[in-house]
Amino acid sequence: MKNSLLILACFLMVSCRTSLETYYDKDAATKIEDYKTYSWLSLSDIRKEGNAAVYTELTDARIRAAADQELALKNMQLTTGNPDLLLHYHIVVEDKTATAAGKQNTYAHGEHVMPAIDAYQYRQGTLIIDLMDAKTNKQVWRGWATDVITAQMRKHPESHIRNAVKKILLQIKRNSD
Repeated sequence: MKNSLLILACFLMVSCRTSLETYYDKDAATKIEDYKTYSWLSLSDIRKEGNAAVYTELTDARIRAAADQELALKNMQLTTGNPDLLLHYHIVVEDKTATAAGKQNTYAHGEHVMPAIDAYQYRQGTLIIDLMDAKTNKQVWRGWATDVITAQMRKHPESHIRNAVKKILLQIKRNSD
């Protein structure tokens, strides 16, 4: 009984933690800190290959609002004319399979013991934010966040989008590393 409660407690702790992972890549010769203004590409200019259902006006507005807020904290201004940077984003949703060792199966007469493998299906979402030099149209920075899509995220997408965008753009401070 104690083992069952311990296993249940461990499962609840693991299932409650976030699986959000963030990464970035940059042009080593470019200092993002030198850019002061930016503008967004229109939703129609953003590539929507394969995931058109996730590119909605609501999602677009949430991503832009969260990014605008984070970039303002970095002293970057949104502008409609002659920006230093052009911003755009991509959304990727993929079906994934995870495996884990299960109970051991014993064949007849206890001669062979083989571990069972349990498979789990889940959906993974990735949000990618690109920063392009407006004069050269050259990509200078890319940040992305990947997470398992849960029912909670589907019910309350705004807070999860805001969190992902914040964590992606927090990586810009590392650009001087």
